[in-house]
Amino acid sequence: MNEPGIFHNPQKTRMMKTTASVARGNIRLKRQAIRYVVICLFLFFVNLYTSPHYWWVAWVAGGWGLDLLLSVLFRYFGCDEEPTCDDTK
Repeated sequence: MNEPGIFHNPQKTRMMKTTASVARGNIRLKRQAIRYVVICLFLFFVNLYTSPHYWWVAWVAGGWGLDLLLSVLFRYFGCDEEPTCDDTK
């Protein structure tokens, strides 16, 4: 009467949701990195042609780069504010 394939397996479902969440986070991180490179290159050329005597683009690239670095560190070494990281359950 009780076939194992019929019932819901919460552990398997949680693992599938966690895997999907990790994949979405990796895609989001790649998009952030691509956006950073493209916009910083554009701003570099704007800086080159408008005011080559002062490299203000370094402030933009540095601040944004720090944000990107922290995102990577939190993603791979920290909890990254995801409820699946809480192992108390």
